[in-house]
Amino acid sequence: MASDSKGITERHSRSCATRHDKKRCDCRPTFQAQVRVNGQSHTRTFDSKAAAIDWRRDAEKRVKFGHAVPEDDTLGDALQRFRDDLESGAAMTRSGTAYKPGVAKEYRQLVDRYLVPALRGDLVRIRTRELERQHLVALRTELSSEDQKTGEKLNGSTIQNAMMPLRAVVRREMERGVLNVDPFNKLTMPSRTPQTTRRAAERIEAEQLLSVLTDPDRAYLAVACYGGLRAGEISALRWEDVDLQKEKGSIHVLRSFDQKSGETVLPKTDKSVRLVWMPPQLMEILEQYRAATAVEFGAERIAPEKLVFTSSTGGNLRSAVVANRMNKVWAAHGLRRIMLHEARHTYASLAAAAKMPIQVLSKMMGHSSISVTMDLYAHLYAEDMQNAAAQFGEYLAQS
Repeated sequence: MASDSKGITERHSRSCATRHDKKRCDCRPTFQAQVRVNGQSHTRTFDSKAAAIDWRRDAEKRVKFGHAVPEDDTLGDALQRFRDDLESGAAMTRSGTAYKPGVAKEYRQLVDRYLVPALRGDLVRIRTRELERQHLVALRTELSSEDQKTGEKLNGSTIQNAMMPLRAVVRREMERGVLNVDPFNKLTMPSRTPQTTRRAAERIEAEQLLSVLTDPDRAYLAVACYGGLRAGEISALRWEDVDLQKEKGSIHVLRSFDQKSGETVLPKTDKSVRLVWMPPQLMEILEQYRAATAVEFGAERIAPEKLVFTSSTGGNLRSAVVANRMNKVWAAHGLRRIMLHEARHTYASLAAAAKMPIQVLSKMMGHSSISVTMDLYAHLYAEDMQNAAAQFGEYLAQS
């Protein structure tokens, strides 16, 4: 074992010839770097002397500016810390806000499903400070390959989503000073899968689809078609959230039901907490459903704190159960089925046809910004924009 004046110690195996009074090394030595902070020694071991020198030089710079010496942990350790912080609510987004519960849950699932087992488990064994772009390329290649058992391949959107928690971990480790270079920089990612054409029922078709259903499915679908709520938001509604008074008919969206975990969580985004004003047609359907529920199950079932839509056991009604029942009824009547999220698109289509301003539509649907609404539904307002351009032209032509 030899030490130099730069705080780097060359370490040889016990069987190395240098330990037996021979000059020539016949092992693969490692190099231990040492830095002292407030009288305490911090050491890290590397395979090359150059790596040890680089780490020690970087560590001394961090200490000089008051930063902590980075831990010599693995990427698995960093992922676990991130996972724990997501679960406790301590993890912060790039903008400094806590992750939404739904996003935090999804990130934890992505870590467990794709990142922990990646590269036959080798990804989590990589030293965090040694993470390089080549490791991400290998991960991208693996995620893009066919599953040997099923023959299926992940699409571009899923691959990008699978690597999002790792992006967050890299950002956190760069803040801690463990990483100096972002390995994601200049990394080419598969393009996101183009969204399929959104189906939206016409006004008469929506009426037909609703007319053959019975409650609670009819009322559930009506809230999607005529209120624009997401399935999880509908399943989490309580009667105290629904105001059926004339001239005040509204739905207060305060929570959402996670269909996978069976937990009630906050809505998708901050803007998803909103007040949705109901058209008379939706109010009438909900009034009929509420009255029938009270007759069949008693007044306690429509108490303010009770769920609007319940399963046979009294819990949240899952959207998949509703969808299966509706599909069977529509098939029996020869009607083309519509998915619950397509029913939400139906609301947007009908609202645009009714000349609802797109700014209002954005708020009613709970989009995070009006740009999201424009990206999704600007085509529904093409005629309005053409008319606006014509009116602008008429103004310019005035003498």
